[in-house]
Amino acid sequence: MPSSHAQSISFISVFTILSVMEWLGTNELSLFLTGLILALASYFTWLRVSQKLHTTSQVVVGAIFGSVYSTLWYITWNSLVQIPFTSSFSVQAAVFAVAAASALGFSVYVLLNWFRDDR
Repeated sequence: MPSSHAQSISFISVFTILSVMEWLGTNELSLFLTGLILALASYFTWLRVSQKLHTTSQVVVGAIFGSVYSTLWYITWNSLVQIPFTSSFSVQAAVFAVAAASALGFSVYVLLNWFRDDR
């Protein structure tokens, strides 16, 4: 509790919807894409319940958490990071370095723990 799959699906879906609306504005194409994204997200989260991998409440809480965190991240990026990121190479390098180090660290963690016995 909550469903991490629903959380991830909701995060990606809300972030994509916000990005599409910012990029295209409000028009027929953006509304169509928003509806398509919401339909796919709903279907994938519903699969978690239909396959009895999660309960409805776990999926709903995961979807709420994912949506809230996605909105907060989107607002934070646009208000605090985007202008320095686009105007300064050192900020771009720092953001890239942190992202690369995080991905590398996670990969090393997964590889080191891949063959450990469950105890």
